[in-house]
Parts: sequence; structure tokens; C-alpha cells
Amino acid sequence: MLVVLATLGDVSAASAHGETPDAEPHLTGIDCPDPLLAGASDLTAGEDFTCAMLTVPRDHDDPNGPQLQLFTIELPSSSETPALEPVIFLAGGPGQAGYPQLAQFSIESPEHTASFAQLRDTHDVILIDQRGTGFSQPSLACPDDEGLDCDDKSTYAGIDLTAFTTRQNAADIDVLRRALGAESVNLVGTSYGSWLALAVMRDFPDTLRSVVLNSPVPPQGNLFAGQLIAFQTALDASMAGCERDPECVAAYADLDLELVQVIAELNAEPWIVTLEDPGSGRTADVPIDGDTLMFVIYQMHFHGQFIPFVAPLIASAATGSDHVLVELLPEVLQASASVSSIGFRYSVLCQDETPFTSEAEVFAVAKSADVSDLVIEHGSLSTLTGIFDVCAAWDLAASPAIENEPVVGDAPTLIMTGTYDPITPTSYGEDAMATLPNATLVESGIAGHDPLSTSGDCGVSVMHSFLIDPEAVLDTSCLTDVRPDFSPE
Repeated sequence: MLVVLATLGDVSAASAHGETPDAEPHLTGIDCPDPLLAGASDLTAGEDFTCAMLTVPRDHDDPNGPQLQLFTIELPSSSETPALEPVIFLAGGPGQAGYPQLAQFSIESPEHTASFAQLRDTHDVILIDQRGTGFSQPSLACPDDEGLDCDDKSTYAGIDLTAFTTRQNAADIDVLRRALGAESVNLVGTSYGSWLALAVMRDFPDTLRSVVLNSPVPPQGNLFAGQLIAFQTALDASMAGCERDPECVAAYADLDLELVQVIAELNAEPWIVTLEDPGSGRTADVPIDGDTLMFVIYQMHFHGQFIPFVAPLIASAATGSDHVLVELLPEVLQASASVSSIGFRYSVLCQDETPFTSEAEVFAVAKSADVSDLVIEHGSLSTLTGIFDVCAAWDLAASPAIENEPVVGDAPTLIMTGTYDPITPTSYGEDAMATLPNATLVESGIAGHDPLSTSGDCGVSVMHSFLIDPEAVLDTSCLTDVRPDFSPE
């Protein structure tokens, strides 16, 4: 059950700069910022949800040192007798804030995203802006000022970046548990949030009733090579899906050869296409080369609804036509989630990941996994460009070696993957499962990234059933028996 919050009001920033914390953590209620209400018109602040700040040590090894303020949203259960253990959602990235997920608890959730509203029938739900993200303070979001370089460490001057790691983040989640007055909690982590959930499982094993790893990221994996492998796997899956459909294969033959050809042609002579911003209605001329087209295809695999359009996009581009691209691109970009805290992203990756690999190793691992030259040379735009150079310039010390080792834990765990996920492959789920004896792996045959949100009501129902009784046998047939419709319209 949710604890009673302190009186609403502004939280002083003093505790973020060194004030000694209270012995027991607590949530201090604040007025909810207006942006939270976007996309959640049937939810009312103060009635359906409340907002609070949580004070945590900047460095949990120095609990009486400088403090941080973490923003939280609490959605109480509609039940008179809710489950004792709340559900804490952990956002991805690293660098995504938790507050945007509030809209998913609306009865009418955002387009193409399943509503999580049914969870409140049984559980209190907590959303948290992890340290450095969203409304938490200090923020590691790149300031919206012209001339600032988000990749430049000096942009975040005055903030101790060594404190922004997954281990420190995991300790924050345990402080939140204690502030909620809960002996144990349920964690739902998506993408990087699953990496964080695994860290909590490792460091605080007795505090978890159940864990959901949605698009899992096991810490022992080579994150960057895995992204190339995932993109190859997703691309192969969408090609195979078309080949299995008689109408699709008749309309779009030789897609793999056409893709190689069109990427080379566009890199030699890019298109200039006129796109309309669906929000503002303004138009702009945008250059599209081969690498950009591959990035679009990569983004399309994130979202299940776009997967059947990969074949017509490739086929139309191969004929020199941009009409499918012009129609799809604004919707694809609008649906794509962005990382709000670039500083947090680099702080985590430069301490928890890049010290344990190299660019040469990344490409060697990808090649050994039969990733094509096409994906290696043109498919790394969103995952690898400059990350090792940025981390070399940031010059942060490596995290302890345990941050790159498998997590062993016996908490009941549901692992959810998507067949078409271009960034966290199902093999990641299999790797995580190897050291989690009470884990169940479910692959959604219709989803890309974040299968929990993009597999319709069934995905949410499977998760909800698991949270109600983590030891029960799950009926997951609705996730495994469905496939995208590849038939041309």
C-alpha cells in the first residue's frame, strides 16, 4: 500500500547539495508538473496519482554525503485491498525518464501502445525518474541551448558523473522500496530498465517478490555487438515473414538483393525528400542517403505496426520511388522514443559498458555471429557512432568487474522478448535465463522492442497474471501464436 505523503509543496534543493538525510527515507509530496497530463486525459492529479520527491545519497557508499532528489509518481490501486507489494516500473535508455509512462495508465493509452490500467485493479504502481533523468535533480539532460554539445562532458560541469552508474541507480530503487514501507516489491524493467532490475536482484535479492524483464539486457552481454546482431535477426525475420506469405513474396521478390543495391545507390546519390512534421504541419527538405534509409528500417523494427511495411519500403526505393518513405517516415519518427538525459546515458555506458569491450571486439563478435556487411557497415548509426570516442574523452573510471557479469537470482522472473526487436535480441533473454532458475521466457511473435507495450492487451494480461501469482503456470499462447500480416494491401 502507498504511504501517506508529506504536505504538498516545493522541495528545497538544499538536500541535493549536501544536507544530511533523515535516518529513514521518505517521500515528500509536491505539486505535479503540468506536462505529466499530456496523453492521460482521464487521469487527475491528486486523485488518480500523486507526485513526490525522494532524497537519496549521491554516493550510497557515503550515505551522509551530498544528496540527490528523485521524482516519483504514485498511482494507488482502485482495490480496497491491494496487494502488499507495489509494482515499480523502470524506464529504459539509459537516460529515459519514467514520468512519460503515466499516459499508459490511462484507459485510452497512446496509439499503438497497450494500456496498463488493469494493473491498478490489484496493485499500487510507482513510476520513477532515475537519477539524472526527467524531473529528478540534478538533471543530466542536455540543456536546450544553441551551441551546446550534448556529447561534451563540460556540458554537465559541476555534476559528479562518477555517481551515475547502474549500481548507484539500483541502490536508489531500494531506498524507494523502504520509503514506500514495503518489505518487498515487484519490478518491471524495460530495456536498460531490465539491466537495472537485474542489478537490484543482485544487490538486494531478498527485497523482490517478482521481476519482469521486458526486452532484457543482461550485463554480461556485449551490448553494442548485441545491437548489431539484433538488427540482423530482426531484418532476417521480417524478410522471412514476407517469404512465408504467398502474396508478399509474389509482390516483393529478392528483397535482400534490392536492399543492398538501393543502399549503395542512395549513398552515391542521396534523395531530397519533402517531409511534413505531423505536430506542427511545417515541411522541410531532408536528404536521404543509404545509411539514413537503413536507420529508418532499423526504427521500423522497434514498433510492430511498421514491420509489414519494410518490404514495400525496400521495393519502392529500389524502383527509385520515395512515396512509401515519405508516407512512413513522419509516423516512424513520431513513434520512436528518445533518450531525454544524454548525460546519464553516457555516464552509464562509459563506466558500465565500454571499459569491458572495444570497437574492434564489437565488430569481431558481430562478424562471428554472421551479421552481414550491410548491417555492420550501414546499420550501426544509432548504436555505435562515436560512443568509444565520447567515452575516451569523458575519461571516467571503469565500474567494478561485477557490473559486467551474469546475475544469479531466484526471484520469480518473467522474461519477455520480441521476434522483431532490432536492439535486444531473444538471445539476450536466453543468456539472462541461464542464471535465473525461476525464470520463464516468452517471445512475442508480433512485437519488436518493448513487447509488453506493443503486443496488445494480451501482453499486458500475461504480465498482470504473472504479477498476481508469479508461481502459477502462465497461458502465453496469445503472444506466441500471432504474427504480423505481411500480405500487401
